[in-house]
Formats: sequence, C-alpha cells, structure tokens
Amino acid sequence: MNFYELIRCAILNLRAHKLRVFLTMIGIIIGIASVVAILSIGAGLQAQVSDSTVSESVNTLRVTYEPDEQSMMQWEPPFRYQDFRALENIDGVEKDGAEQ
Repeated sequence: MNFYELIRCAILNLRAHKLRVFLTMIGIIIGIASVVAILSIGAGLQAQVSDSTVSESVNTLRVTYEPDEQSMMQWEPPFRYQDFRALENIDGVEKDGAEQ
C-alpha cells in the first residue's frame, strides 16, 4: 500500500465509524481539559503558598489558636495572660498588635 491508499483507507474508516470517532474525540478533549485544569489549580495553589510565605518575615513566628468543639467545652483557655507576658519578656520578641 502506498501513502495515498493509507490516507484513503483511514478516511473511509473514519466515515464508517462516526460514533466511535466522536466518542474518542470527546474523550481526548475531556482528558486534555482535565490535565490543564489540574495543572492550573496546582500552579495557583503553589503561587498562593509562595506569596503567603514570602510576605512573612523570616524572623516572624505567628502564634494563633482556633478552638475546636472539644476545646470550647473546657473552661481554661489554652494561653493565659501570663504566658503572653512571659513571651514578651524574651529579648527580640515584639508584640505585633494583631489581637482579636
């Protein structure tokens, strides 16, 4: 078979099996779209994490507390006022003023 006959045979085969061709094309389109979407989401998350870590100073340690249901049932808070005062008395530690 020469090249012309191969092309002719392929075109005839595509015309004979239109549903199979259509479903194959849809599968390829969905596959490519999902790969692009996953890569875009990954790049976006990576950029967001990178931006959030770069915006913080290298010498910054942020202490936060978000209670869950079990810890909300307890009467004693996880940090006492004396704990914060003890941290402030350490050389080089500054209060950032982000109190809630």
